[in-house]
Amino acid sequence: MARVKRGMAAHARHRKILTLAKGFRGRSSTCFRPALERLEKSWQYAYRDRRTKKRDIRALWIQRINAAVRQLGMKYSTFINGLAKKNVIIDRKTLSKFAMEDPVLFRDLVALANGSYTGAALGPSNAVAAAVAVEETAPTNKRRSRTTAASAKAPAKKMVTPKSKTSITPKKKSTKPKSEK
Repeated sequence: MARVKRGMAAHARHRKILTLAKGFRGRSSTCFRPALERLEKSWQYAYRDRRTKKRDIRALWIQRINAAVRQLGMKYSTFINGLAKKNVIIDRKTLSKFAMEDPVLFRDLVALANGSYTGAALGPSNAVAAAVAVEETAPTNKRRSRTTAASAKAPAKKMVTPKSKTSITPKKKSTKPKSEK
Protein backbone atom coordinates (compact mmCIF):
# COMPACT_ATOMS: atom_id res chain seq x y z
CA MET A 1 0.00 0.00 0.00
CA ALA A 2 1.29 3.46 -0.84
CA ARG A 3 2.33 5.86 1.88
CA VAL A 4 -0.13 8.71 2.53
CA LYS A 5 1.50 12.11 2.73
CA ARG A 6 -0.65 14.76 4.43
CA GLY A 7 1.47 17.86 3.89
CA MET A 8 -0.92 19.53 1.45
CA ALA A 9 -3.91 19.43 3.82
CA ALA A 10 -1.88 20.62 6.82
CA HIS A 11 -0.34 23.44 4.83
CA ALA A 12 -3.76 24.56 3.57
CA ARG A 13 -5.16 24.49 7.12
CA HIS A 14 -2.22 26.49 8.46
CA ARG A 15 -2.48 28.99 5.61
CA LYS A 16 -6.21 29.47 6.34
CA ILE A 17 -5.52 30.23 10.02
CA LEU A 18 -2.65 32.59 9.22
CA THR A 19 -4.82 34.42 6.68
CA LEU A 20 -7.49 34.95 9.35
CA ALA A 21 -4.82 36.16 11.80
CA LYS A 22 -3.55 38.97 9.57
CA GLY A 23 -3.12 42.18 11.50
CA PHE A 24 -2.45 40.54 14.86
CA ARG A 25 0.60 41.73 16.80
CA GLY A 26 3.89 39.85 17.07
CA ARG A 27 4.12 36.11 16.43
CA SER A 28 0.33 35.84 16.51
CA SER A 29 0.22 36.78 12.84
CA THR A 30 3.14 34.67 11.57
CA CYS A 31 3.29 31.45 13.62
CA PHE A 32 0.51 28.88 13.48
CA ARG A 33 0.11 27.94 17.16
CA PRO A 34 -0.01 31.52 18.61
CA ALA A 35 -2.19 32.59 15.69
CA LEU A 36 -4.67 29.80 16.40
CA GLU A 37 -4.77 30.68 20.12
CA ARG A 38 -5.34 34.37 19.37
CA LEU A 39 -8.07 33.52 16.83
CA GLU A 40 -9.90 31.27 19.29
CA LYS A 41 -9.75 34.02 21.91
CA SER A 42 -10.99 36.58 19.37
CA TRP A 43 -13.94 34.34 18.53
CA GLN A 44 -14.78 34.15 22.26
CA TYR A 45 -14.66 37.95 22.48
CA ALA A 46 -16.86 38.25 19.39
CA TYR A 47 -19.45 35.82 20.80
CA ARG A 48 -19.53 37.65 24.15
CA ASP A 49 -19.65 41.12 22.65
CA ARG A 50 -22.50 40.35 20.24
CA ARG A 51 -24.62 39.95 23.37
CA THR A 52 -23.07 42.94 25.13
CA LYS A 53 -23.84 45.09 22.10
CA LYS A 54 -27.56 44.35 22.45
CA ARG A 55 -27.47 45.42 26.11
CA ASP A 56 -25.58 48.62 25.26
CA ILE A 57 -28.01 49.58 22.49
CA ARG A 58 -31.01 48.99 24.76
CA ALA A 59 -29.37 51.15 27.45
CA LEU A 60 -28.87 53.89 24.84
CA TRP A 61 -32.57 53.76 23.88
CA ILE A 62 -33.54 54.06 27.55
CA GLN A 63 -31.20 57.04 28.04
CA ARG A 64 -32.71 58.81 25.03
CA ILE A 65 -36.26 58.17 26.21
CA ASN A 66 -35.38 59.32 29.73
CA ALA A 67 -33.82 62.56 28.45
CA ALA A 68 -36.85 63.33 26.27
CA VAL A 69 -39.35 62.47 29.01
CA ARG A 70 -37.54 64.61 31.61
CA GLN A 71 -37.75 67.61 29.26
CA LEU A 72 -41.52 67.15 29.42
CA GLY A 73 -41.54 66.97 33.23
CA MET A 74 -41.81 63.24 33.85
CA LYS A 75 -39.52 60.40 34.90
CA TYR A 76 -38.71 57.38 32.71
CA SER A 77 -40.12 54.83 35.13
CA THR A 78 -43.37 56.79 35.52
CA PHE A 79 -43.66 57.11 31.75
CA ILE A 80 -43.17 53.37 31.10
CA ASN A 81 -45.56 52.49 33.93
CA GLY A 82 -48.18 54.89 32.55
CA LEU A 83 -47.92 53.36 29.08
CA ALA A 84 -48.25 49.87 30.54
CA LYS A 85 -51.37 50.86 32.48
CA LYS A 86 -52.91 52.25 29.28
CA ASN A 87 -52.04 48.99 27.47
CA VAL A 88 -49.81 50.77 24.95
CA ILE A 89 -47.37 48.25 23.55
CA ILE A 90 -44.40 50.04 21.98
CA ASP A 91 -40.85 48.82 22.31
CA ARG A 92 -38.04 51.04 23.54
CA LYS A 93 -36.39 51.22 20.13
CA THR A 94 -39.51 52.78 18.63
CA LEU A 95 -40.03 55.09 21.61
CA SER A 96 -36.44 56.28 21.24
CA LYS A 97 -36.99 56.92 17.54
CA PHE A 98 -40.17 58.90 18.29
CA ALA A 99 -38.33 60.92 20.96
CA MET A 100 -35.65 61.94 18.48
CA GLU A 101 -37.54 62.28 15.20
CA ASP A 102 -41.18 63.08 16.07
CA PRO A 103 -41.42 65.26 19.20
CA VAL A 104 -45.13 65.97 18.65
CA LEU A 105 -46.01 62.29 18.71
CA PHE A 106 -43.74 61.73 21.70
CA ARG A 107 -45.37 64.62 23.58
CA ASP A 108 -48.76 62.99 22.97
CA LEU A 109 -47.43 59.66 24.25
CA VAL A 110 -46.19 61.36 27.42
CA ALA A 111 -49.60 63.01 27.83
CA LEU A 112 -51.27 59.62 27.36
CA ALA A 113 -49.01 58.02 29.97
CA ASN A 114 -49.65 60.96 32.30
CA GLY A 115 -53.42 60.64 31.87
CA SER A 116 -53.88 64.09 30.36
CA TYR A 117 -54.18 63.09 26.69
CA THR A 118 -57.20 64.71 25.03
CA GLY A 119 -57.00 62.94 21.67
CA ALA A 120 -56.30 66.04 19.60
CA ALA A 121 -52.93 65.55 17.98
CA LEU A 122 -50.84 68.57 17.13
CA GLY A 123 -49.34 68.37 13.67
CA PRO A 124 -49.29 65.97 10.76
CA SER A 125 -48.42 62.79 12.62
CA ASN A 126 -51.92 62.41 14.13
CA ALA A 127 -50.18 61.11 17.20
CA VAL A 128 -51.27 58.23 19.27
CA ALA A 129 -54.33 57.27 17.24
CA ALA A 130 -52.29 56.32 14.15
CA ALA A 131 -48.99 55.01 15.48
CA VAL A 132 -49.84 53.34 18.77
CA ALA A 133 -51.80 50.16 19.27
CA VAL A 134 -54.00 50.95 22.27
CA GLU A 135 -56.04 47.99 23.35
CA GLU A 136 -58.82 49.05 25.68
CA THR A 137 -59.86 45.48 26.42
CA ALA A 138 -56.36 44.03 26.76
CA PRO A 139 -55.73 41.45 29.47
CA THR A 140 -54.39 42.83 32.73
CA ASN A 141 -51.82 40.09 33.34
CA LYS A 142 -48.14 40.66 32.57
CA ARG A 143 -47.92 38.11 29.75
CA ARG A 144 -49.69 39.36 26.67
CA SER A 145 -50.76 36.99 23.96
CA ARG A 146 -49.66 37.65 20.41
CA THR A 147 -53.09 37.03 18.94
CA THR A 148 -56.10 39.08 19.82
CA ALA A 149 -59.67 37.87 20.09
CA ALA A 150 -60.59 39.60 16.81
CA SER A 151 -57.83 37.91 14.82
CA ALA A 152 -58.67 34.50 16.30
CA LYS A 153 -62.28 34.73 15.08
CA ALA A 154 -61.45 36.22 11.67
CA PRO A 155 -62.05 34.02 8.61
CA ALA A 156 -59.14 32.73 6.58
CA LYS A 157 -57.75 35.46 4.35
CA LYS A 158 -56.50 34.99 0.83
CA MET A 159 -52.74 35.29 0.54
CA VAL A 160 -51.13 36.77 -2.55
CA THR A 161 -47.71 35.50 -3.50
CA PRO A 162 -45.39 38.27 -4.67
CA LYS A 163 -43.99 36.46 -7.74
CA SER A 164 -47.09 35.11 -9.38
CA LYS A 165 -49.72 37.56 -8.04
CA THR A 166 -52.14 34.67 -7.75
CA SER A 167 -54.36 34.27 -4.75
CA ILE A 168 -53.98 31.21 -2.56
CA THR A 169 -56.73 30.19 -0.18
CA PRO A 170 -55.79 27.90 2.72
CA LYS A 171 -57.16 24.39 2.25
CA LYS A 172 -60.04 23.35 4.47
CA LYS A 173 -60.31 19.87 5.91
CA SER A 174 -63.05 17.97 4.18
CA THR A 175 -65.75 16.39 6.31
CA LYS A 176 -66.60 13.75 3.69
CA PRO A 177 -65.37 10.22 4.40
CA LYS A 178 -62.83 8.88 1.96
CA SER A 179 -64.36 6.67 -0.68
CA GLU A 180 -63.25 3.07 -0.87
CA LYS A 181 -61.50 1.81 -3.99
